[in-house]
Amino acid sequence: MTSKDDRQLPDRYLIPVEGLKVPRPWAVGRVTLHPGSAGEALIRDTPPFEVKDDFIRGHVFEILGSAKEGSIAEVPGGDIDSAINEVRAALDALRLFQLSRLVWNSATFGLPGDLYRSRIEYVSVWKNSAPGGRFRGEAIGWEFNQDSYDDWCGSTGFRFLSASLADPSASEDAHRTSIGAQLLARAATEHRPDLKMLGVASALEAWLLRRQPGAQTLRLACLNRPGSDGGSGYWFPTPTGRVCWAA
Repeated sequence: MTSKDDRQLPDRYLIPVEGLKVPRPWAVGRVTLHPGSAGEALIRDTPPFEVKDDFIRGHVFEILGSAKEGSIAEVPGGDIDSAINEVRAALDALRLFQLSRLVWNSATFGLPGDLYRSRIEYVSVWKNSAPGGRFRGEAIGWEFNQDSYDDWCGSTGFRFLSASLADPSASEDAHRTSIGAQLLARAATEHRPDLKMLGVASALEAWLLRRQPGAQTLRLACLNRPGSDGGSGYWFPTPTGRVCWAA
């Protein structure tokens, strides 16, 4: 019998991402997001195993085909749970980038289970009663264009965030940046106000507070973008100083 530890791990994983379109291969950390139409090309040199009923081939193309209206995340091989976590972190970075370009946005993207969508049904009662429903959550679907990609490549802050996600152990700044960015992105998609504020405070603690013994509490009101009457500024600690991107 072969144990889980004895099995040969894949060289890479291809994971469909719902609701996200990219104009070209887009590297974030160790993850590369590909247009959803690139599925067959990504396995051209590594075709599915052949079995009598062709089940494996059919299922492989079914999975890749499900990403045609989204994108495909390519992750270096290893443990699948670690690969999924890397994709989630990369999507967190892109979500922050998305928010940095918009004052308000209700469209999002992500892996299955990470997106909040629900319909709450109820009965309204007057002298008579009637059914009703309320949709809660965000619309799914976002497309980055070539200008978005160019802006990402030209951003010192987001390039440092990408490098930090690729190797969080490179420095304390990289470690703080990767953790804080993930906390902030997940706070941005949190639909419960109390947990949203907790996530924002935790992200800012990861970025701004110096390590010291004892409890640390960050009092948060608002971080205004320098030279602006509104908006928010978030600071990435980098080796050459803190880099601000605005939302």
